[in-house]
Amino acid sequence: RMLVRLQSCGLVLQAAFEGTFTLLPPSGEAVPGGGFHSTAAMNAAARLVNLLIDALEAQHVLVEQYSAEAGNGQHQLTIRPGAGLVAADQQIAFRETVRGVANAQGWRVSFAPKPCSDQPGNPCHLHFSLTAADGHASRFHEAEYPSTLRLEGRYFLAGVLDHLPGLMALAAGGVNSYRRLATTPGSA
Repeated sequence: RMLVRLQSCGLVLQAAFEGTFTLLPPSGEAVPGGGFHSTAAMNAAARLVNLLIDALEAQHVLVEQYSAEAGNGQHQLTIRPGAGLVAADQQIAFRETVRGVANAQGWRVSFAPKPCSDQPGNPCHLHFSLTAADGHASRFHEAEYPSTLRLEGRYFLAGVLDHLPGLMALAAGGVNSYRRLATTPGSA
């Protein structure tokens, strides 16, 4: 309903998820951490991550970026934006594919917001923007003044901020989500 309302205003919502998950290898040994963008962590999971990306792209869920995250065994894949509900469908395909491919290779995977009390949590960020109906011209970006939001973008973000308490009930709907927010410095 809301997407139809946006369309009647000549706008399209573009959205993409950035999913973070924790991997445990078949052997059960500790997975290298080493910090954000650790090449040791990426190398340890390279074979599995390549299988994940291949499986996602076979379903037309295109990966824009991959990185190792700060926690041991923690990885992140950012999916290419899609219009409206496409992003939500892609997120479901993403989670099920990661879980299925990892399990088939003997790995265990957790999307839990805070799987280990002594490690960073697994956020799932939602990136969104408004574009003109043709899907190309951003309604947030002001080309003449790059650091300025267009008026439509300001209104849209003001609405998000106004509804943020209610959105938190959807976006962080469980105790584990709040635990991640409360115990991981800089969580968002």
